[in-house]
This record gives sequence, structure tokens and C-alpha cells, in this order.
Amino acid sequence: MKKIICLAHDPGGYDVTKPLVTRLNRDANLCEFYCLGPAAGIDKEHASTEEILFSGLEADELPGVCVTGTSWGSDLELRFIRECKERGIPTVSVLDFWSSYASRFELPSGQAVYPDHLVVMDNLAYDEAIEAGVPSNILRVLGHPGLDRWVSTPACNASNIGGEGTKLLFVSQPLSTIYGDTLGYTEYQVFADLLRAIQKDLGEELRIKFHPKESTQMHEAYSNYAIEGELSSLFADFDIVIGMSSMALLLASLSGKITLNYQPGLVSEDMAITNKLGLTKLIHSFDQLVVSLDDARNKLHSRSQQHHGISDVINNPLWFDGKSTERVVSFIRGLAGLCE
Repeated sequence: MKKIICLAHDPGGYDVTKPLVTRLNRDANLCEFYCLGPAAGIDKEHASTEEILFSGLEADELPGVCVTGTSWGSDLELRFIRECKERGIPTVSVLDFWSSYASRFELPSGQAVYPDHLVVMDNLAYDEAIEAGVPSNILRVLGHPGLDRWVSTPACNASNIGGEGTKLLFVSQPLSTIYGDTLGYTEYQVFADLLRAIQKDLGEELRIKFHPKESTQMHEAYSNYAIEGELSSLFADFDIVIGMSSMALLLASLSGKITLNYQPGLVSEDMAITNKLGLTKLIHSFDQLVVSLDDARNKLHSRSQQHHGISDVINNPLWFDGKSTERVVSFIRGLAGLCE
């Protein structure tokens, strides 16, 4: 039986490929998992090297299907896809976020390298991908495997309803590393504004969850505010979650947390999926931030924040049924010629 190979480099790619590997190997050892870069730091059991990864394409028996996540700042998946396609191995990439649909498949030379099949989360991603120039014939609307556990988990209770000393969590992203100052703001400005806006005299606490690819400078500047741990555990300890365009904002909303989107002076496309889905509204100035924080505190302390009805807000996208992993696995098995 030919193996299925899964490859992850960035944290987002790991989030969508890991559930597939677990499901594929649940009943039989069908899949080999290779984690490089940041993904190797998350999953040391499957940490590997490029030499080992690419050597599998030189074996007498080639893999039946190769599945990858996607990355920024790394062309590993693209080079691997290119090598697989040259050998006639079917390739599948699984998208993890609603942005950079075409640019994530460009080599540094500008050459586009697309997989045979690109799994996208929902019809919104499908439409945006086509608008961005992704070939429509490779798109497969199957969901988001990384969200299955979030939509099937009961919402967190607020940690401080009715009390003082509100706890705020900022989920950072290394946006200045990726975009410089072209967005109109950076993560440094956002966190500095939050520090100005919190009510320290009332005992409010602001902490920061660094991104796995956060810059050294951001770590050094705000290490005193850092908090470690998995988001699924951290959310329960905080009352309000604030971010920019992070996937963590969607996870916080799905967890029932009061969630705010702050992108001061945004001059480019709004990439925040929670804004696109109507779960949050763009806060684009410091004055608006102050007002929005007051509104959030009032919701928290008046117990008016209800942790239900989110499906009415986001209109039940495909991934909201919690069956994305099953759909994608079924598709991969079909490509590999495996019966369910």
C-alpha cells in the first residue's frame, strides 16, 4: 500500500494537517508526517529535515499522495510540491486562513507553484481565491480541519463576570516582519495603545501571547507581559481577547469570549476573518479603542455577553459542522485509491 505523506512548516499549516494525520492513522498506518521549521518546534515527535523529506521521493515506491500546509517566508512546501508533480504524485494543499490566496504559492523568483488540489474552508475563501487569481479548477471546498475541535467544544465562561480587575489577552502577530509599515500600523503600536487604554488604577491586567514566529525585538520589548500556553487553555483565564488579523480571534469568538479587532490606521485590505464574518467590527483609532473597551467591560460586568447564537451571526459556513477533517480525509483517500 502506497503511503500518504503530510508536510507542515508553519503553525497554521500544522493546525490543518495534524488532524488529517491523526485520522488517517487511526485505523491503519497510512500516513507519514514531516514537520519542519516552526511546526517541528510544536511537534517534536515528527520533527524532520529537508534531506529526509526529499529522500522519500527517491525511493523505489513513491508516495500515493502528498499533502501540505502553506507558509509565508518559506518555499519548502512549494519546492516539495514541484518535485512531487514532476514525479506524477498527486498533491493536495490545505489552506488555513482567508488571505494571501495566490501569493503563498509564489516562489521567490515569482513563479507560481500550485498543487493539483487546493482545499479551502468555505465559499468565501473560494470566491476570494478566484478573485486573487488562483485557478478555479484546483479549488475544493471541504472545510477547515483545524477548526473541528473548536466548533465542537463548549464555550468558555468569562473568568471575571461582575468583578474588578478585568483580564485582557492580546494575541500578537509578526506583521511588521511580513508587511513592514505598509498596513498603516504594526503590532508594536497596537500593544502600546492597549497599555495606554487599560484601567491600571482598577487593577486591569494585560498580557500578550506571542506568535510562534514573533520577532526577537517584540519579545525583548514586552517580555514582562508574555504568557505561555495553548490558546484553548488560556482563553478560560481571560475576559477580553484583542487582536489584529489573527486566527486566534476566530478561535476566541468560537470559545465565547468577548473579542475585539484593533487595526489602527489600516490602509490596506482588512484580512481579519472575524470582521468578514461579522463576529467583530474593525476598530481603527485609539479613541474608538477606548470606547470599545468600555463597551466590552459593560457587557462583561452586566452579564450581557451570551455565549450562544454564534451560528446565527456567521450563517453556518461549511466548517461550522465540525466535520471538515472527515471530508478532507475522504478526499485524500479517494486520490490514493483507498476504500473507506
